[in-house]
Amino acid sequence: KTDQTNLGLYAESNIEWSEQLTLTPALRLDWADTYGFNASPSLNATYAFNDEWQMKMGVARAFKSPNLFQLNPNYRYTSRGNGCMRVDDEDTRPPYGGSAGENTCYIYGNPDLKPETSINAEIGLAYDGLNGIAGSFTFFHNDYKNRIAAGDTLVGYDPIDGRRIFIWDNTPKAVVQGLEGNFSTPLGENFALNVNATYMLKSENKETGQPLSLVPKHTINASVDWFATPGLTFTLAATNYGRIKPRTVNTSTGEPYDRIVERPGYTLFNLSSRWQINDNAVLSAGVSNLFDKEIYRTQTSWDPDTGASISDANTFNEPGRAFYLSLQQSF
Repeated sequence: KTDQTNLGLYAESNIEWSEQLTLTPALRLDWADTYGFNASPSLNATYAFNDEWQMKMGVARAFKSPNLFQLNPNYRYTSRGNGCMRVDDEDTRPPYGGSAGENTCYIYGNPDLKPETSINAEIGLAYDGLNGIAGSFTFFHNDYKNRIAAGDTLVGYDPIDGRRIFIWDNTPKAVVQGLEGNFSTPLGENFALNVNATYMLKSENKETGQPLSLVPKHTINASVDWFATPGLTFTLAATNYGRIKPRTVNTSTGEPYDRIVERPGYTLFNLSSRWQINDNAVLSAGVSNLFDKEIYRTQTSWDPDTGASISDANTFNEPGRAFYLSLQQSF
């Protein structure tokens, strides 16, 4: 049994500095009896060049508190990552025998965890004007300190089954940096096009240079809406995911992997419809993954036949085609 007391206070103000410039300062104060006090200030600004073009800028300090599971040393879960499949240190492992200690690890909670903080900055241009055309382009840069993640340092072996033990830990410094874009336009009277895209420039641990998480190099979402009637809309959408690169170095041993397996890029299509039956009822239906493209998780960290260590970016499944139907009624 465990508990935590949290208190929070937030204040924000919109300041019309001039006809063109609006400033939005804010401050959030947080306190918890497990990790203490935290202050998160921010300042955002919007400058209107004219009725159509705006520049938006912002800088903010953000934080994420460790949850009760991550703080509790009596809570653990099992993992097959972080080099858990390695079996080349039999001389240092307690002689408990069996395969459990060779194939899985325990991740324990850490009562000394600090909150994860970051300094987030962005700057971009936005357009909204001619013939209903709208768009924006933004650069973002986030510097993380004490990012919360499963630790890379072996802290011991379980006295019962000999499994490796790691703990939740703070990654000292990390960076996430990229570009975002949005575009929308009507296509005649009955159609509309919407596109948004994200391109990752950096997402890495500053100390090791290794990826923070396995994310696509880019993601592009596009959709075409057909307004068949005032209350009925059909949407054809597509999402293109770029390639995903895995880590090149085993974070728990510091050794390079023998084999690197990237997840190639792919595209998924969806078809949906929305019917506003009346003011209070909406009927929705659709097909996700329209062409039934299935991609299976193949991640493994060890080749039992050759003994080669593998870094595989295929860490999740893309399920096949699915159908859905929903009716929403409000009162």
